Amino acid sequence: MWTPNLREDVDTKDGTLSLYRPKVHNSSVLRLSKRLKERLETRLEKAHPRNPYLFASKTGEGHVLSCRSIGRTMDRVGINATHRVERYGKATIHSLRDTFASRLVSQGISLYDLQMLLGHASPTMTQKYAHLSVQDSAKRAVKVLDELHAA
Repeated sequence: MWTPNLREDVDTKDGTLSLYRPKVHNSSVLRLSKRLKERLETRLEKAHPRNPYLFASKTGEGHVLSCRSIGRTMDRVGINATHRVERYGKATIHSLRDTFASRLVSQGISLYDLQMLLGHASPTMTQKYAHLSVQDSAKRAVKVLDELHAA
């Protein structure tokens, strides 16, 4: 199982994260947003120098337990309160990935670029976000038609 290593996979100077996706056996280098870079720098400052994990559990182990602890944190802060779960469904760590993808598509990122960012081996996997770009596509199409008509 792959887990980000503090010293090898996160580069806050270059603002990158080296990522390996064992499910689809591919790797890539992701750019860090300014906000994420700041958060990771803080995390690195607080990390024990001998612990290789960026998000370690209290026992010092990595990824699997940190996913559980993120889920427990979501519950503790009320994200999974009964009234929210009834309305939106239960939030999981995968919800963060869906939010990332949805926000990017809604702001005009192409489905191809999203496929690369998410590491989907096939565009079919990325198509579930296609409905979010329809409105933008329609706006762009009308703009092109208006410009053609004006010329």
